[in-house]
Amino acid sequence: MKQLLLCALLFLSISKAYSQTKIEKAIIEGFFTSFLDQCSIDSIVDPDSFTRQYCLEIEKSGIVLFEKSEKQLFEYSTDSLSNLKENGLSLIDSIIHNDYFEKNKKSIDFDSIIFKGEIAQTTSTSEFKKAEKKSNEALRKKYGAKTVVQISRPGINTNKDIALLSITFTHVDFGVVTNYYVLVKEDHVWDIKQSMLLFVGVYVD
Repeated sequence: MKQLLLCALLFLSISKAYSQTKIEKAIIEGFFTSFLDQCSIDSIVDPDSFTRQYCLEIEKSGIVLFEKSEKQLFEYSTDSLSNLKENGLSLIDSIIHNDYFEKNKKSIDFDSIIFKGEIAQTTSTSEFKKAEKKSNEALRKKYGAKTVVQISRPGINTNKDIALLSITFTHVDFGVVTNYYVLVKEDHVWDIKQSMLLFVGVYVD
């Protein structure tokens, strides 16, 4: 019986490490609410033209979410704690940083995410890559004007009121942009406070 109990506890521990939690879902849904709220502000948290373009397009046409979280491979030159803090993410600490990279060593299946009051449409990595490999027109046909979004799991601090996550936005007409975002929970609401541009790419016909 003791061995059975230990096995059950081990299984629960592993499941928790590789499954989305309630707070992670709240952070992700809070991100989209905050992101869209800041679309109408001239000084959006990340005012670069790429991200603002996506924000306005998402507000107009919506999103398609990847079913799985975005796997992150740690690269010291860009992802070290000191580099992230020096490049605009001053609110994060070592606990958030370690939690983020530990969680994102593997992809997990996401629960449904509420976007603008409705369950967001989803796509699989294989579906997306199949259309992307075929042609730009195949991407347009499959996803229309919607922006395809892949999200990491959030790294969270001890007090569970500051979170770090990365978001990749893909739109065949705009290209690809990836950002880090720091969110802070104030009055039970998660709000974007800081961001850092990671990557920009374009689709070529």
